[in-house]
This record gives sequence, C-alpha cells and structure tokens, in this order.
Amino acid sequence: MEKIRFAIAIPTYNRIDQLKKTINSILSQKIEKNVELSVVISNSASDDGTYEFLNRFKKKNFYIHNKKKKFKNNENFQYFNFENLASTIPENTDWVWWVGDDDFFNSSNSVNYVAQKIIKYKSENISLIHACQTRRATGKSIDIKDTLFNLCNKFGYHELLGWISSLVLTKDIMKRTLQECSKNKFLPRTLANKKGFKEKIPSAFTHSIEIFKQCSNKNALILDHPNLIDPQDFVQTKETKKQWTNDSVGYRYSLIIDDFLELQKMGLINKCSSNFFRYLSYKYWDHLALFYISELLTIGNQKEIKITQFFIDKVEQQWIKLSQFNQFLESSYDLKQLSHVFQAGLNYSMLYINSGFKTEIGELLLDKFKTLINIPTHSFKLTISDTVSLVPN
Repeated sequence: MEKIRFAIAIPTYNRIDQLKKTINSILSQKIEKNVELSVVISNSASDDGTYEFLNRFKKKNFYIHNKKKKFKNNENFQYFNFENLASTIPENTDWVWWVGDDDFFNSSNSVNYVAQKIIKYKSENISLIHACQTRRATGKSIDIKDTLFNLCNKFGYHELLGWISSLVLTKDIMKRTLQECSKNKFLPRTLANKKGFKEKIPSAFTHSIEIFKQCSNKNALILDHPNLIDPQDFVQTKETKKQWTNDSVGYRYSLIIDDFLELQKMGLINKCSSNFFRYLSYKYWDHLALFYISELLTIGNQKEIKITQFFIDKVEQQWIKLSQFNQFLESSYDLKQLSHVFQAGLNYSMLYINSGFKTEIGELLLDKFKTLINIPTHSFKLTISDTVSLVPN
C-alpha cells in the first residue's frame, strides 16, 4: 500500500479556545496506516495563554514553534508565523493542509479522505487541492480536476485560493508560499500611518497570488465533499473584527487589483470570465463598492468632518482603482455591469461629499445603491459546472 507523509500547518494568535477545538478535531482523526500525519503549529506573539498551553502540550508528531515575542509597531506577527511554519514543517513531508486556528475538521475522516485522494490522483501530477468548506459543498461528493487557471476561471480566484483552510499543497509549494508571504513581516500591524509608509503594501491575499504564480498552469483538484472542514464561527467575532481593523484588512482587500495587474504583467492572466472575480455570492467589484460606500457613510455620520481636497482625491482614486477590473473582462455584458457600478458609485459618492454629508443624500443615493449591489449574483454554494472534468467519488 502506497504511503503518504501528510502535515497540518496552523498559524495561531490569541485564539486559545478556538485553537484547542482545532487541535481536538485533529486528535479525533481516524488515519489509515498508509498515512503518516504530523501537525505543525506556530505561535509567535499570543498573550492570552496560548504560549503556556503549547508549552505544556506534548503529543507525538506535533512540531511546535512557540515564542512569547513582543512585536514592535513595524512588525506583523502573521507573517512571522508564516516564516516559522515554513522552517518547522518536516523536510520529509509530501503534502501540507494549511488550517486556520479558528477552523476545524468536522469529520473524523477529513484528513484521511484528502490523503487517499492524493494517492489516487498521484499520476495526474496534482499540485493543489481545494477542500471545499462544508457549508459550501453541493453534497454531490464530486472531484473536479483541471489546471488551476481553468478552475479559477470557472469558480473564482478568491473562491479557490482565498480561505487558507481549504488549501492543501505539496510541501515545496507550501513552503515557498509561506516564505514569500513572510517577506512582509515588517509590514506595520496597523496601517493607520500608511500615508508615510514607503514600502509597497500587500493585498489581503498575499498567499493567493504566490500560490497562483506557482500553480496557474499546473493540475489542481476540487474536492466537493460535504464533510471536510468548516469555520468555528460563521459570523465574525468581535475579536476578529478588531484584529482585521488593526491589520487594515478592509483597505488591503482593495489592493487585490494590484495582484491581478502583477499577474497580467507576468502573462499569467489576460482576459478572464467574470467568474474569475467571484467573491462568495458577489463579484469582487461589488464587494469593494460595498466597502467603499459603507466606509464613506461611516465618515459622513461623524461630527465635524473636514472635507479636504486630499480626502476627495482619495475617494475618487478608490473608484478609479475599482474600474481597472475592466481590462481583464472578456464579456461586453460584464464590462457594462462593471461600468454601471463604477460610474454610479463615483457619482453618488461625490454628490454625498459635496452636499456636506447630508443625511438625505446618503439615504436617497448611497443606502439604496448599497441595497442594489448587495443582491447576490451567485449561489453561496461552490457551483458545479458541466464544462469541467467531473469524477464521481
């Protein structure tokens, strides 16, 4: 029987209760004899008891990088965790499943199921596996195989590469991805001072672009199975919202267009289906438009906001950045839809600002526009397409 050396890699920060649930879901896994499982955890900065818990935790085949480091304002613990994971993953590992510390395996057969699929498709030279989130699976237990680019073009770049807990990669690709991402470890945790920050600010999806660079033309596999992995919290917690605010994740979402421009410059993407830019139930530009408008309404609801030319230019530049998606779209229909979102969003934003943030203008234009673009354009499920290679379970 062919064997596989399989690792689970977990970066963690101040989520001791969630981490314990993640670890318990790993300990409950039923692993066949041909699977050699190891678990790699990196904690670089937690101050909630995670350090003490991991310091006492002794289990066979657990490789733990555990430090009680205090980070400076110009250091980002997330990327230090990535660097430490890369150096801690055992060299003899074949494949690695990257798992968030607030997610969990919701079946005792999750790891074994994926490992056996890797063995089954060994001759296909698969480089990446997307393990479908349970609540997004269709329930058909179907394997979908194609190049990564083709799968992204049918199901979405963000859909396949955004959520780290769906990503199972060969060891070499995983380590290169972690190492490349860790180059951003001196990115300030908070980008409130980003106006004076001279280095290039990465998007919120540095891991996605690094994986795509390595795998776009390689074979990948989607496992549309209903019992693999899920988030522990389906609604963002207060702690996560605070962390995302500190890490300027909302602002960095908008920078994904820079990732696409870089991929275009490298010749890895050109004209794409609009599905390539799917973001859960929306298009990516709808998601950004909602973010821009919500941010502007929040500012407008504050008292005594001084409207400067710098502020006006910043808002205008946001919408212009959103319009840059047009150079990637192959369909005239999609181009038309994008242009409507761009033009209406820009015009309504400027009317609201020029009115001095009048509540009536916000409610009449921006709130109603938000309601319109908030209408889903996709099912929440990771929809199956008849045009891809489908292999029954």
